[in-house]
Amino acid sequence: MTIFSTSTGKLPEQGMSRRGFLLGLATAPFLLPLSSPIAWGSSVTETQTRVIRLRPLQKLVHDSLRSGRLDRSALTLFGITRLDGFVVDEKNRDVLLFGQVDRRFPTLHLADLITAMRNVWLSPQEDPACSIDPRQEDLATVMKVVAEQGAASDARQMNGILKNLMTVCQRPNQVSIFGVPRTSLFAQTMVQADYHMKQVAAGIIPHPTGQKSFKDLGFAWMAAQAKRECGRVAQAPVVARFWFYPATPSYEQAQDIFAIKEVEVCLLTEEEHLKASGQRVQTGQSHPVADQFRRDFTSSYREAARKEAVFAELRNLYRFVALSIFLQKEKTFENAGLDLNFWLHEYPDERVATPEKLAGIAVVEKGQITCTSSRGTMAGILAMPMCGGVGVSKAILGDPSRVAAGGSRLEEMTKQALRLEPTPGHSLFWEARLPGIRFEDL
Repeated sequence: MTIFSTSTGKLPEQGMSRRGFLLGLATAPFLLPLSSPIAWGSSVTETQTRVIRLRPLQKLVHDSLRSGRLDRSALTLFGITRLDGFVVDEKNRDVLLFGQVDRRFPTLHLADLITAMRNVWLSPQEDPACSIDPRQEDLATVMKVVAEQGAASDARQMNGILKNLMTVCQRPNQVSIFGVPRTSLFAQTMVQADYHMKQVAAGIIPHPTGQKSFKDLGFAWMAAQAKRECGRVAQAPVVARFWFYPATPSYEQAQDIFAIKEVEVCLLTEEEHLKASGQRVQTGQSHPVADQFRRDFTSSYREAARKEAVFAELRNLYRFVALSIFLQKEKTFENAGLDLNFWLHEYPDERVATPEKLAGIAVVEKGQITCTSSRGTMAGILAMPMCGGVGVSKAILGDPSRVAAGGSRLEEMTKQALRLEPTPGHSLFWEARLPGIRFEDL
């Protein structure tokens, strides 16, 4: 929300009416524990392709659960850091997963794959998602406090109003989880990525690639507006909503093989107006500041994922869901005679702590703004609480029009993967340098 207040006659001391204030989102940095270690600063950049045979994996996990001694290497999918697809081994009635091992990135988690499969098979109408939102009554209080700024006559009163805004915006936000259990690592990663992004937007945590924060962009925009309009144009109170979403995916398929060519993550935004009651009204449009931050964040996401483990982990969740969708569409498990019931029902549920509430984020940015008209000198306040989350759209990830014919190159990959297996039909996992496996630049 952009608000300009008019003061006539003598300016208040300390020049408060000549300063602009940006209310965004931030607090002391709070990050949930990373779900896996990452070898930061490693000089190893060479990637390897690793293949996992699912029937032996299923037996290993099943036996480990019965003995009470879980194989940790199996729980991290034997060090794979990005899943690239699956191969159907008709001769041995099995399914092979293949992907890359790159020490610059966090390892995958078997639990995330199982959560994605359960969502696809058992909750087909509900997408995995999370949302972090301020309460309506708190937004109503924000509206009330902002309305009081027009009566501020000096710097002390204005500072008091800003302090009240900070207090309200730091009240706990509700964390909602959809489509997956709250106790799953999948849910925790979505929440962590979303909260981290909002801290980046507020400028509390620097963007890993150095792009400007939403806060900095907002203050620059407010200053330009103040100089150009000098209070003649008032904007309705808004909430900047940001959420992660799948970018347009692409896949390749040939006989007995399905490959993920690209699944990326983008940031979306929408401007929501606030009523006096605190109710958010969707507009279908985006605020120019929020839209600039969205474009910058999306264009730099791939580079950010190289530097921040949580963004790489979020992208892996999208790939798990995409893979699960096509495993189901092809009836891959059923045709291979694999025990789908074990993965969907018997594997024990996770017990990961995903918070039900997180502290709201609020920061005040001060800077000189000179805006003088016949009505007096104007002081600006840009108040823009943020909300949003993560959406994993199965309709987009599973769009059949995104699947292209892979031809002989993919068929050769299938043959090569089987030729390199140490113990044909029985190996748990092995290395395979497959031709053309690097579909995208990490």
